[in-house]
Amino acid sequence: MNYRMLVIVMATALIAGSIAAIIHISNTSNTMIVLPPSSSSTTSTTTKDPLELFRESHYKEYSDPRSISEGEPHPLDYIARISHHIIIGKMKVIGKLEERLTPNVTMEMDRATLEVEQDLIGRYKEKEIFFRTFPGRLTGVMPNDTILVFIGKSEPEPLNPFGSDYYLMGKPGIYKIVDGKAYGYYHDGIDLEELIRFIEKARSERIKEITMKAEYIVLGRITKIEPINVYEPNEESVDEKYLATANFTIEVEEELTGKYKEKEMVFFFGARDEIRCNVGYRCIVFLKYGSIEYVKPLVNKDKIAPYYLIYVHSLTNGSYKIMDDNKAYGDEFPEGIEVDMLVAKIKEYKLKN
Repeated sequence: MNYRMLVIVMATALIAGSIAAIIHISNTSNTMIVLPPSSSSTTSTTTKDPLELFRESHYKEYSDPRSISEGEPHPLDYIARISHHIIIGKMKVIGKLEERLTPNVTMEMDRATLEVEQDLIGRYKEKEIFFRTFPGRLTGVMPNDTILVFIGKSEPEPLNPFGSDYYLMGKPGIYKIVDGKAYGYYHDGIDLEELIRFIEKARSERIKEITMKAEYIVLGRITKIEPINVYEPNEESVDEKYLATANFTIEVEEELTGKYKEKEMVFFFGARDEIRCNVGYRCIVFLKYGSIEYVKPLVNKDKIAPYYLIYVHSLTNGSYKIMDDNKAYGDEFPEGIEVDMLVAKIKEYKLKN
């Protein structure tokens, strides 16, 4: 079995094992079930206070720190940096939705309607926002509760349970606000104003973490992608379309640290479908030297590029694609940022350290 197929099989098994309770084999169409106004998304047979239910199911000291279906929780500052919207609002309706993943398989999701009071990012102008999340993420949240949510933007694609809705950024992506205090995964009763200051500081330092981790930062155009087998010594031939590992050639316009002077650079990345830039696209990529030690290939050590694409918390955040509007788009600037402005931020962080 080649490497890419192995990754797919492992991912499929992981998803199947972790969300079996919310996957349904069905021939029916998508359905939306709205819960009664007095209900939360997770029904409890006890009379426990909703705030205590929320704390027990969300605060990291009380709850399971890992959700298999979502992976290890990201740090809160990173979630703040990559969110499309950070909304404070009042919960209106919580319902359940069965999203069709394949013709015969549906997945149960929770879907919430939130009355918007404020978007801390300042971009969301509608009076309501609708978002989805995995079941259980809204335990202890009741209609008319005030919450703060970190929201991502979904794109309709195969096997995407969030459809075209916005989605909650995992278990750490929701805080319940009671008497001016915020309760959530990383904080259990922090002053709301302090949490807002934390969010504002995190967003003021977008791109800093990966900039400081990188040894080389290249602005240029991708001219070649060469799939390369590095893990399978026993296979005589490997179909390139199944290989996730590849060398990328980039025509260098500028290397932003000033250390690389050649007109072309070749770098390695182990998940080529995750990178934003295909052949012909201009890109900014964050790199380090030492691919062989980092990847530890079993075969083709002489073919692997010496530089490799890095990331901090997500495979996708080591590259920014430049579009026709001359804006760069990436995890920490999903709305896009002028290339000159992004370059200036990167150089400023490098010069200060």
